[in-house]
Amino acid sequence: MWANEASSTLTDESLIAWVRTILPLADDVRDQVTIKLSPLSGAGGLSAQMLKITVDCSSGPSRFEQQLSYVLKMNHAGGLDSSQQLGNAREAHFYQDFSKALLEANVQTPVVYCAEGNMNDGSYRLLMDDLSTSAVQSGYFFGPGSPLNW
Repeated sequence: MWANEASSTLTDESLIAWVRTILPLADDVRDQVTIKLSPLSGAGGLSAQMLKITVDCSSGPSRFEQQLSYVLKMNHAGGLDSSQQLGNAREAHFYQDFSKALLEANVQTPVVYCAEGNMNDGSYRLLMDDLSTSAVQSGYFFGPGSPLNW
């Protein structure tokens, strides 16, 4: 996980550096943009830590006024045991194995830039498009007691 770095030791700087390497940014823009991390409190519930990643492109060489938004979902710091027991890394495997086929069949899923999961230790991370402005969290349809809202 995270090049053998425990999630509890990750810093904002190391996450931002990692995001820069993953996102589809042109080489002349990659080091010029401003990347901000914001916790998504309440999202991810008991099974995940989620961060909103905002990329401000207005300071880059092309200086276009655009903010790009992504979501990073990963196991909670110190939560590898429960993540391993619950099999949370399956979500990363879903995106690795099936998301392209679903998109080809016109089933809308977020575009995923990184999906890594280790079923043996429970670690996982997903970096995907932020759909908060164009979609509804499906767990809301099943009520507050649904595991989809945990």
